[in-house]
Amino acid sequence: MENEENYYDSFEEQEPIKEPKKFNIKLLLIILGSILLIGLIVFLVILIINKSNKVTFNLEEYTASIYVGDTYELKYNLIDKNNTNNIYITVNDDTIASIDENIITGLSAGETTINIVYIDKDENDYTEVFYLEVLKKETTKETKKKETTKETTKVVQTKPTIKVTYTSGTENKWNRSDVKVKITATDTNGISTLKYTLNSKTTTISSGKTITISNNGKNKITIVATNKQGNSTSKTITVLIDKNDPTVTMVSNNTIYYGTKSVQVCAKCSDSESGCIKDLVCQVYDGTGLTAKNGVVGGNNISFNVYDNVNNYSTTSKFSFKLCSGTVTASLSAGSASKNGVKVTAKNTKNTCSGTLTSYFTINNKKVNGTETTIAEEGCHSFTQTDIYGNTTTIKFKVSLSSSKYKYSSTC
Repeated sequence: MENEENYYDSFEEQEPIKEPKKFNIKLLLIILGSILLIGLIVFLVILIINKSNKVTFNLEEYTASIYVGDTYELKYNLIDKNNTNNIYITVNDDTIASIDENIITGLSAGETTINIVYIDKDENDYTEVFYLEVLKKETTKETKKKETTKETTKVVQTKPTIKVTYTSGTENKWNRSDVKVKITATDTNGISTLKYTLNSKTTTISSGKTITISNNGKNKITIVATNKQGNSTSKTITVLIDKNDPTVTMVSNNTIYYGTKSVQVCAKCSDSESGCIKDLVCQVYDGTGLTAKNGVVGGNNISFNVYDNVNNYSTTSKFSFKLCSGTVTASLSAGSASKNGVKVTAKNTKNTCSGTLTSYFTINNKKVNGTETTIAEEGCHSFTQTDIYGNTTTIKFKVSLSSSKYKYSSTC
């Protein structure tokens, strides 16, 4: 019995079985999304930094003088966030100096240059030139003599001289094609650097280099030469290039021009570079050498050119012209006098040249189109008819008020 009680007591003392916790999927998705967002932000920051990378590469010193057997450490400044460490140093005359790990050693007396080239990750190269003078070591006697000379000799400061020679094209005038200029810099103390800036881009060149300018319009070029003393001279030139044809616009949009003996056809010219020789270009056509057909002389599919000041040109659109010197005739008739006005009518209108006639009355300086009108105004008036070529006839007449009625008269 005692054992049975212990048996049941053991069941009562046991803790209830706990249910397993449910897996929180929503929390997991939030964590994964945060990780992806942080990764994307880091990627964009790295991309922006790489794109905004600007390389700066220059020397701390550009000239030095050492004695044979002495050494000189070549120092440079390099700023490149994507540094490739691709720096190449070469001595142009290895009999005068050698270089090892940026240390220059003088080998024999003379002058030479050392090229330092840095190539970035995009394979753009940046070149600097170092000028080296290697001196022969002096004896004690020579040193004393030189020191004595130094006391009585003053250092002469000089400035470079820049010379620009046009090998093609013309200075201070518009050119129709590319222009080539030769740039030369001289100085008794030697030239350290020679650079030119064209359209915001600066380029280092050697003295005597010929450059080509091909951009259309006004090209401003600034040249700067620096000698070994650090003194500089600048020179600015402007190269004018016009490769574009002018713009031509017909003054009237007629495809056919008519005249009695001649016609004048005009076109406007515009050019934003060298300008037009004439802003308004007109041609007169009189039918010389052409055969008359049905009393009409003319020509078809005609055009002419307009030119700018460097001989670029554009051609007008095609047009035709017709000439006919003839006569236009007409007569007038009038209705009965009336207090409401007199009716005047044009009749028997003829023209020896073919084509439509334009008819109108002029009543006290007012134009009334047509071949018939009623006039209730006193004064001298007229009727005019013109053909398409410009041949014209005009008939004058008079309207007067008599006994409260308007009356027509052929005499004015």
